Amino acid sequence: MTGGELIIDDSLRFALLGPLRGWHRGRPLELGARGQQMVLASLLLDLGDAVPVADLVGALWGPEPPRNALGTLRTYISRLRKVIVAATDSDPIRTIGDTYLLDASACSTDVQDVHRTMRRIRQAGAAGEAAEAEELCRRALALWHGTPLLGLPGSVFAAQRARLAELRVSLVSEHSDALLALGRHAEAVLELKPLVAEFPSHEALRGSLMLALHGSGHSGEALAGYEDLLRRLDDELGLAPGPEIQAIHDRIRAETAGGADRGGRAAAPGSASGSAPGSASGSAPGSASGSAPGSASGSAPGSASGSKPGSASAARDAEVPAQLLAALPDFTGRAAQAAELRAALLTGSGAALPVAAVAGMGGVGKTTLALHVAHSISDRFPGGRLYADLRGADGIPADPQAVLRGFLTALGVASQDVPDELEERSALFRTLTTDRRILVLLDNAADAAQVGPLLPGSSTCAALITCRARLVGLPAVHTVDLEVMPAAEAGQLLRRIVGAARADAEPEALAQLADACGRLPLALRIVGTRLTTRAVWKLADMVARLADERRALAVLRTGDLSVPACFAIGYRQLGTEAARAFRLLATLDLPELSAEFAAAGLGLAEQSAEDLLEALVDVALLETPRHGRYRYHDLVRAYARSVAADDPDGASAALTGILDHGYATGRAQRRLGDPDSKFLDAFPAPRSAGTGFADFGEARRWMAEEVRGLTLLARQASAGTDEHFRAAVLVMAVLDHGEEAGDLLSLEADVVGVLSREAAARGDDRTGRIAGMLHVHNRFIARDLPEALEASLPLIEQCRAADEDVLVAWLAHIAGTSAHHLGQRDVAEAMLRLCRDTGIALDDTSLVSTATKWLIFATAMSPGGQVTAETLRLAQSAFDLDERAGNRLNLMGAWHMLARVHDALGEETEAEHAYRHTIELTVELGHREREVVARRESATRLHRLGRRAEAVEQTQRALAVAQAAQLATEESRLREMLEEALADQSAAG
Repeated sequence: MTGGELIIDDSLRFALLGPLRGWHRGRPLELGARGQQMVLASLLLDLGDAVPVADLVGALWGPEPPRNALGTLRTYISRLRKVIVAATDSDPIRTIGDTYLLDASACSTDVQDVHRTMRRIRQAGAAGEAAEAEELCRRALALWHGTPLLGLPGSVFAAQRARLAELRVSLVSEHSDALLALGRHAEAVLELKPLVAEFPSHEALRGSLMLALHGSGHSGEALAGYEDLLRRLDDELGLAPGPEIQAIHDRIRAETAGGADRGGRAAAPGSASGSAPGSASGSAPGSASGSAPGSASGSAPGSASGSKPGSASAARDAEVPAQLLAALPDFTGRAAQAAELRAALLTGSGAALPVAAVAGMGGVGKTTLALHVAHSISDRFPGGRLYADLRGADGIPADPQAVLRGFLTALGVASQDVPDELEERSALFRTLTTDRRILVLLDNAADAAQVGPLLPGSSTCAALITCRARLVGLPAVHTVDLEVMPAAEAGQLLRRIVGAARADAEPEALAQLADACGRLPLALRIVGTRLTTRAVWKLADMVARLADERRALAVLRTGDLSVPACFAIGYRQLGTEAARAFRLLATLDLPELSAEFAAAGLGLAEQSAEDLLEALVDVALLETPRHGRYRYHDLVRAYARSVAADDPDGASAALTGILDHGYATGRAQRRLGDPDSKFLDAFPAPRSAGTGFADFGEARRWMAEEVRGLTLLARQASAGTDEHFRAAVLVMAVLDHGEEAGDLLSLEADVVGVLSREAAARGDDRTGRIAGMLHVHNRFIARDLPEALEASLPLIEQCRAADEDVLVAWLAHIAGTSAHHLGQRDVAEAMLRLCRDTGIALDDTSLVSTATKWLIFATAMSPGGQVTAETLRLAQSAFDLDERAGNRLNLMGAWHMLARVHDALGEETEAEHAYRHTIELTVELGHREREVVARRESATRLHRLGRRAEAVEQTQRALAVAQAAQLATEESRLREMLEEALADQSAAG
């Protein structure tokens, strides 16, 4: 016996596999009344997980608790604490919000021991250590002392008893596998008969008993047991037995009828196959070998094979291995991916081995899909189905040499004849699989080097692999990248788990629950399983629990299933720098990020940051929605933030780094767009170099890509440290949210509101004025002109009093423009003259030009105004300023103003020339709203001049741009214009 003792001698220990009992250092604990025991049992069954108060109330009283339920529950908790503290001088029961948690590090249970031992049993079976597996099984079974949770009433504990009964069935099944492998058939019969009597329709148990009876010389009784199963399944369920037990029946019948064992010798007690139930070959569930350790084919020691041990002919005479784990009965969706995998495995080129792989993040359902596909095509591989868990994501991948031992023994090679070296084992495996139809499922592969030696050598076989990252270096692999489930399929899976009636009663909550799980199959299954054991819960209750990111991770654990544990496997494989990147970048409120931002946040060169991001993609901890962009799945982000909690300084530096970078790059974009503007002089020089641009078009594209993320980061930083707050204000001051920003303006408004409140709370008047300016600009862009004007006027006075001329000029421009649109001519003229005069004082030619153009609008072109030669002189002066400065954005406006003035003066040639230049610049700069306006005005002019066909064409172009830019008001106006223009054109003949 190796591997240490089964039971750990913890100082505080509890037993649930029988009456609830507890000890401290071997001394029994007085656990109190039944209600108190029920609370303790509930905490122990979810040991280490936060158990909501509602769960505990439901376990104690069901759906109709008494009025004083919470008070009674608190009394029970208090008494339990007293019992434990009196014995141990420590309190392992934690109160977390409206949940209680029993610290897993402070105690242990027999149920934990059994789960831990089951893993060791399967490892021993896979390694061919049948004697160790049998010993472990026997000691684990000895932990049962009657009915689990004996004496604890209610549906919750009834469900838990059923679950623990299934656990014992699995353990007995493992034990019988080991006994059969050791040739101890009579012992297996004695153990299995009572369990089969209790579960007469359990096919795996019945199959094990049939093999044990056959091996001990009672083949007739084995066949009679099959007939009994046949009748029960037909009468009770209307089903036929599964293929595995049918194969066991057929083999026993053939061997009994022929009077010989599979090797050709006369059958005798002890010489029958010792194969495990659930497979024709005797594979232990989850084992790599699927044969009885120590024998050529699962037969009892001492039986003859009819061929030379270890030879290819002996292996070919061996039984067919069928090692696939059971497929999930509630498999849902994935039809397209399953069809693609089947096609890849069944329609190979003819010369090469068909190899297909399923790649994806942990918990996305790779193994479930692979097993579903493998079972669906198993009849196409009569030579056998081999399975191995390669543990590639566990940090200690399975040794291909050990896996090959299992495969070879499953194919009939005696243990003593398995070659010692990896290359020799691989060569023998390829020899044995040549010209046979064998499917190999390699689950959870680490890399191509691990997989290569395990592939068959014949194109008649096929290999199906699951892995977190694509297997680079393995040729001709057809890879299906598995994503989270579509919303409809996620809802269907939840519905199948929790039940149709329950799901249909809350359809909206069902959809919300699927989204809260990130549509990750593992999370969906955990949540569904939790709900099945909590009959009093509504689906909406679970949605509420998952809404808290920190609490969600505690909820997404049940039994051996755990979303955090799944992600932790990949995290533990990361190097130091990649792990740091994984933690810190997750703390940022970015829906997706670039290598540029990652570099700024981590303080690295961009290429180094990109290498780290790609390393995270390789282990499926990051996704790449498109080239150069990276994102976390919501649950992966929650896990990463949980492990980043110990590094607040690193998270703070990452946020500051990206905001500084965004501020510097935003300034560069503004400078390119308006090089003569003095607006940026109102703010400090950046601490970061930022990103440089070749031209303004490139800068605008960068801003369009990153503005939402930077706004979200500003919101995150607004309530942080003073450094974070100042960085948030600065980055918001230079961001260009655009005139077609849509919902982005609402986000900006929210952030500006937070900044204003924070500035007031911190007593920071100057930052408050900047935030006020941002609010005015936001309302102006959102076309809330009354608010923009009302907010700007008192703010202008505040800025004038503080000698902040840049802000005065900027605000006066918005106030004047807003007043013009609102028909307040006097206010508009006064504010625009203030803007122009301040611009002259600041030597800001850009501001002077802009104010001049709007002053023309507010005076000469407003109702009651008159366009004169002086108007043209002013427009030309603004144009000259912009042309000398080379500011193409302002020049676009200057051309537009000239076009309008020439048109108003009846100067048709000059007007047409100016409109053409205006439209060319709007297209070049991507200014779609200005393009629509210029084309509409040009169309109106053309229609007035009787150039109807040209007017129709210009209107149609304007309408197309308005539709693409989602400018609803302009679109409606242009449709009316187009109808009139077409009607006039038709009437004109």
